[in-house]
Amino acid sequence: MSRYVNVGEVARYTKLSVSTIKSHALKRRIPYMEIDGNLVFDLDAIDEWMKIQYHPMKDDSDIGCNRFITINEFCEEARISRTTFFRMRRKGRIPYTRIGNQVRIASQVLDDYAKEAGEGNQENSCTVQDGIE
Repeated sequence: MSRYVNVGEVARYTKLSVSTIKSHALKRRIPYMEIDGNLVFDLDAIDEWMKIQYHPMKDDSDIGCNRFITINEFCEEARISRTTFFRMRRKGRIPYTRIGNQVRIASQVLDDYAKEAGEGNQENSCTVQDGIE
């Protein structure tokens, strides 16, 4: 079942400005309908549009996630610098969505990164060797 929302709700959902959403809609880059002079968007269509904008890692098939975060939010949660983020993105380790000149990352990517970083920390952690306490 489709859910229809206005420009402000799409802006909050995608974390883009209202003017950016309007601009993309009027340039036919984003699917919309006009009802009584108001722009109306189908959230399912917005999700599909976001997936089309998605830049996958080489071996990634589908993001399967509807929530997107900003670079700053990703860096803050992952506790990495923006420089590290851009280096990892350039190497294809972080899939992202580009909307105009703005970059968004699926929240699932952050979850996967946290798991990967956690596993790496466990492998490198100090362990008690046999006979040493």
